[in-house]
Amino acid sequence: MGITCTATRGPKSASAGRGLHVSTDNSIDLVIFDLGGVLIRLSDGWRNACNAAGVVYPTALNASDVTRAMIDLMTAHELGHIDNEAFFARAGQLTGLSTAQVQAVLHARLAGRYDGVDELITQLADTNTRTACLSNTNAAHWHIMAGDGSDGRNRLPLDVLNHRFASHLIGAMKPDARIYEHVEAQTNTPPYRILFFDDSSHNCAAANARGWRTHKIDPSGDPVTQMRDVLIAFGVLRNQTLI
Repeated sequence: MGITCTATRGPKSASAGRGLHVSTDNSIDLVIFDLGGVLIRLSDGWRNACNAAGVVYPTALNASDVTRAMIDLMTAHELGHIDNEAFFARAGQLTGLSTAQVQAVLHARLAGRYDGVDELITQLADTNTRTACLSNTNAAHWHIMAGDGSDGRNRLPLDVLNHRFASHLIGAMKPDARIYEHVEAQTNTPPYRILFFDDSSHNCAAANARGWRTHKIDPSGDPVTQMRDVLIAFGVLRNQTLI
């Protein structure tokens, strides 16, 4: 199956093998990764996370008003409007779970980094192309993924990246244009020199509207292979087996 990268602004587009469409000026200065569904697996929703955590799924979440309240609460958490303790307490009130159970379920939403992530990031570090992450996330997940020592399976090599952007630290979430503007300003990178990997069509479309090169990842497949193929097509990596 062909892979398509898109960019609506910047230099004229052309095709570059295997159905991959890139610009005639395909120089990439900055490669940006989403985290969940791109570098790390996520449990699909609270029901699966409860199962993974060994917590009985709260029947309160069957009520539409509670579900909406939980969505609003998680959004506030990912925007950094509330801290971990406030989230745990309010989520416990809404669901009837204890604070420890809420923490366990939230932790279980992270389901392990994808195979080959460390090697891919390390290989990119040996190139002249800068790297970054851009994630809608919360403080609890961020500390785990950054390697706070609590869970090696969900640790990501974020320290190897040149830039690290997270919604709860910026106060904006994808696909809000402000978060993409923030990245451009902080990295001093022209939009069409950015290559962005995300598993959300909405997030890719919003970045693409600013002129970023985007590629939507299929998290059910092999994200590292998908990204490596695109990086080779853009000339960021050479066509060789990862060490």
